Amino acid sequence: MHIIPGTYYYRRDAFYRVYGWAPLPYVYTLAPRYGMYDAVFLAFMVDHIAEQQYALMYYNHMNEPEFMQWRQQMDQTAMENADLRARLDATDQQVAALQAQGTPVDPSYVPQDAQDVALSPEVIDGLTQAQQGPPPGPQPMPVQPQ
Repeated sequence: MHIIPGTYYYRRDAFYRVYGWAPLPYVYTLAPRYGMYDAVFLAFMVDHIAEQQYALMYYNHMNEPEFMQWRQQMDQTAMENADLRARLDATDQQVAALQAQGTPVDPSYVPQDAQDVALSPEVIDGLTQAQQGPPPGPQPMPVQPQ
């Protein structure tokens, strides 16, 4: 995954703008992230579940504890939100189709166009710091000749 430090928010905004997508209000009732995944991206994924790459994202990660926690919260929210319930039902239909096809699970799968957007800002910060290396330690004081 190639991440360019300092461009995460620009890249995220551009990504959603290309799709003409904005988070629905329920998204702001969720935790900001689930494990390494950004909650806004997970909502986007459900809204675009008819696209193979986003169905595969859900399918490949649905059994991870963080995804399961997110889905639990989504199901709770959907109890009072018929539109969200329909979106989650469509998600389950896509999963059933992938299972029926015998699609193997790839735990490293992230859609090519969303690799950096799918991750939470905290994870991106950690990765960019790792790419840049640790900050320099204290420099020794020069020895003064006597």
